[in-house]
Amino acid sequence: MNALRLLVLLFSVFALPAAAFAAPDQPPAPASSSAPLKVGVLNYMGEREAIATWADTIAVLNEALPGNTFELIALTIPEMTRALEKGELAFIITNPGQYAVLEYRYKVSRIATLENGPPVASTVFTASPDIASLADLAGKRLAINSVNAFGGFQLVWRELHALGIDPPDGVRLVEMGNPMSNVAEAVLAGKADAGVLRGCLLESLQAQAPERYGALRVIGLQAQSEIPCKLSSRIYPNWPFAKTKATDPALAKKVARVLLSVPDGEGHRTWTVPLDYQPVLEVFRELRIGPYARTGRISVREFFDDYRDWFIVAGVGLLCWGLYFVRVETLVRNRTRALAETNDTLLHEMAERRKAETQVQQRQRELEHVARLSILGEMATAIAHELNQPLGAIATYGQGCLMRIDAGTFSKDDMRLAAGQIVEQAQRAAKVVQRIRAFVRKHQSEPEDVDLNRLVQDCQVVFGATTSRAGIAVDIALEPGLPVVMADRVQIEQVVFNLVQNAVDALKAQEEGSSPEIAVATKRQGAGVELSVEDTAGVLSDAVLARFAEPFLTTKTEGIGLGLALSRSIMEAHGGRLWAERMAGNRTRVAFWLPAAETRPDAEAPCEERETDGG
Repeated sequence: MNALRLLVLLFSVFALPAAAFAAPDQPPAPASSSAPLKVGVLNYMGEREAIATWADTIAVLNEALPGNTFELIALTIPEMTRALEKGELAFIITNPGQYAVLEYRYKVSRIATLENGPPVASTVFTASPDIASLADLAGKRLAINSVNAFGGFQLVWRELHALGIDPPDGVRLVEMGNPMSNVAEAVLAGKADAGVLRGCLLESLQAQAPERYGALRVIGLQAQSEIPCKLSSRIYPNWPFAKTKATDPALAKKVARVLLSVPDGEGHRTWTVPLDYQPVLEVFRELRIGPYARTGRISVREFFDDYRDWFIVAGVGLLCWGLYFVRVETLVRNRTRALAETNDTLLHEMAERRKAETQVQQRQRELEHVARLSILGEMATAIAHELNQPLGAIATYGQGCLMRIDAGTFSKDDMRLAAGQIVEQAQRAAKVVQRIRAFVRKHQSEPEDVDLNRLVQDCQVVFGATTSRAGIAVDIALEPGLPVVMADRVQIEQVVFNLVQNAVDALKAQEEGSSPEIAVATKRQGAGVELSVEDTAGVLSDAVLARFAEPFLTTKTEGIGLGLALSRSIMEAHGGRLWAERMAGNRTRVAFWLPAAETRPDAEAPCEERETDGG
């Protein structure tokens, strides 16, 4: 080991960088002077920590070179820059990143490189369980010592840059300043999602206060085996000991000889010959900072070099676009002619289609009108009977009045009573006539808010005569508070009349001795309202139920099979549906469902009712 150390020492004497021994531009500082030789050291953990870290090196120099006094000064990056500008420093000890910048700006030159000590690398840590890798830092807050800190930020920036994450858009930086432990405190306090420390500093903090820093964990681990610390970046050359431009080369040679002769194993920091700092320059080159930062105008050549790949892609793209444009232009011209011909044909077909649709709508309205007249014809006898009752009562009251007038016994009170009875019976007859006229007249479809409970009550005025004459009991069960539906009132009345008349016809075909009964009910069902007509005329067969409401399907002797088919069409046009189902007690139930006005047009009938639909 001593022989190897001797060889290193001889090499340092004869092979130090030429810059260390080059003649300075100004008179060199004397090798021996009463004034102390100031050695500036980078302060990133506080002044006391910085002085204590490098005190052994200064002690070795003072002991080996008694004719000189070396004084250690802890400086931040801005303070060290100002001191160099004023020429106050003879030597500097700093991280390799700052050294590369100072070498470029102030012509400092390294005479030795630290051999032991913490590695020049970075550690990224977090307390958040949502961050597992460096890629997860996108859009997060990252606490750092300073944007100029080499191990405290720039090394991690290089790793993030490779992932396409650059500040300030890719990651938000939170600068905490010195000491570097402020970064860990910021993460623990929730001021940042993750933080960056110099390599091995996190382990040192956790060893000093495990209960405080134990929750912090490292992310983005790099594969390495020679360092006992967890690192998130590549390892770079260690800190240099450099002379400033004004320092006497002879003195620099003596200092280098002393540093290289420090033996191992005595608790001192050991030094080796200056290492190659090209990896440090690669960091700056990739990030375009430090010596590679652009501060002036960019030349055309630099601009082209920066965006060469994009220019190539754009050129190829323009060429492809040009070829594509020519081809598309040719196709467009050919297809424009074809489209013009097709458009003329299409316009003619659309006109014919609109004409056919208008005719179909007209036929549909006429068919609905015929169906209403058909229903009214089936009810005509009962309606005539219903009208005969009030008309007969009116005639009876009138004859009675005449007889009492002739007898001279007709008082004023009797006249008022008789007139009231006549008016009541006349209004009863008029109401029946009004409902019939509204039902049978032709009209355009006009949707409006319809209260199904009120509609059933109005329809009862008409179909009540039919059921009463047939001796059929009608049970009306209307659920209160139902929402209105948006529908054509006359068309819905037509469906109700058709369902009731079908029930009446079925009950008439029953054997005598039974108790015919019809139940008309309304209720809220899902997002709409359901109206049902249930009778005791027996259940439908499987064949009839499977083809329910198909056109021209009827069980009546004289029926044409269009009533239920039209009813189903009306329901579907209103966004509803019509179905039939068997009920307990040998009963059949036919119902329709319409969406409430506030749910149209997207409402759907309840799913459980679809299984019973035979139409």
